[in-house]
Amino acid sequence: MDIFYNVTRQCRVDADNCRLAGNPVLYFGASPEWVLHLYTGEPGETPVPLDASGIPAFRAAVDVDWTASTEPMCRTVSGIDVSGAASGVIVVPIDANTVRFGQVLNGARSKDAYFELRGLDTNGDVALLILFPVTCHNVIDPEGGEPPEDTPSGYATEAYVDAVVSRELYVEFSADGESWHTSLTTGDLYERIKHGSTGEWSDAFAIPYGPQGPQGDQGATGATGPQGETGPSGPAPTIDAENGHWLIDGVDTGVDANAQLLSAYTNVSSVSATNTYPLRRMPLGVVAPSGHYYPVEKLNVTISGTTYTLDFTPFLAYENMPTFSGTWKVYYAGGPQGDTAMPISSPDSLAIAPEDNHVYRHTLAASDVITFDTTGLSASSQITWELHLTQPSTAVSFTLPSGVLWPDAAGLFASANTPPDMTTGGMIYVIVFRWDGANLLGNLAYRKEVPSAS
Repeated sequence: MDIFYNVTRQCRVDADNCRLAGNPVLYFGASPEWVLHLYTGEPGETPVPLDASGIPAFRAAVDVDWTASTEPMCRTVSGIDVSGAASGVIVVPIDANTVRFGQVLNGARSKDAYFELRGLDTNGDVALLILFPVTCHNVIDPEGGEPPEDTPSGYATEAYVDAVVSRELYVEFSADGESWHTSLTTGDLYERIKHGSTGEWSDAFAIPYGPQGPQGDQGATGATGPQGETGPSGPAPTIDAENGHWLIDGVDTGVDANAQLLSAYTNVSSVSATNTYPLRRMPLGVVAPSGHYYPVEKLNVTISGTTYTLDFTPFLAYENMPTFSGTWKVYYAGGPQGDTAMPISSPDSLAIAPEDNHVYRHTLAASDVITFDTTGLSASSQITWELHLTQPSTAVSFTLPSGVLWPDAAGLFASANTPPDMTTGGMIYVIVFRWDGANLLGNLAYRKEVPSAS
């Protein structure tokens, strides 16, 4: 209990230093701790705690008379806590479970008494005296004992019935009447109940299921959950040193990493959304700048109309390349000879990767340098293609691929021969090239004037 006391006016006050009426109550048999807060200054003013740290010892007592020869009802000579004395806080334990306390009350409900706290200096003289009235109150059953004998009756009292009914109801469920659980689940057929945690369980009885209700309305779609974390990168492929096959996470794929490709190919040095290829040339595989070969799968190809787009993303992942770089080769599947018509195209680059029975058209610009990528050509196969070069109305100079054998007047192809003259403006020059497995041969088949725009 907190008790506030104004030392200046020797009266009890509240926490705000305002006077209080009434007395603290001390019950017979109790052992409370009274926390005394000692203030100075006038009541009603801002409370100023009394610094009692200079008082080395305290004792306390409670009694109804002022006769020194009689023993007090309560007396405290040890255990007083003065750790907060500098802030005016003294904690006094009181033992009201004394014989003298009971004798004074002697069956009375209460007696008026006084509480006294003495602070003693080093000489044993009184340095501080706190005194205020208290009420010593009796209790009904201080000793306890057996409950009184009940009045014989065959009926439960209203209080008893209310107590039983108000006890918590426990319910358990079971599918077989033997194993029980607290939540109703699909397949449960029985239930049992009890009142209160100490009550007895009832016998199992069937759960009164009703008929199946109608299907409820579809609930609203919940909010999209947060984006999951990016998974770890897959294992990089390696090459088996014994058989040369690709290994994925140590598993042999059966794919030859160093397979020899004899079919035609196209060099690819950049990737964009517009990189499309005609359907007549279906991709077989790609070779990375590192020389690694990867077969093209269905998921890598998107077909739209008469063209397809090749997705290099998985190949970049295999190579551990964050972006596309270098020159890649796209090889095409070979097959039986199809339509004899020669497809005509205008290459995006003057570095042409020739394909058999193809026509490549190009309108010349000043200083054009035309080259052939012959790395995809094989000594075991022969291909032929045409190059149609259009000179503008004012002829420009250009450079043809090196290493081409041209014919002389007698039709003999030799490295010393020079290309025919193709410097007349407004003309289309049709050149036939052939790779015979060993050499690249070139021959001007014919020339014709550029058709008029009319």
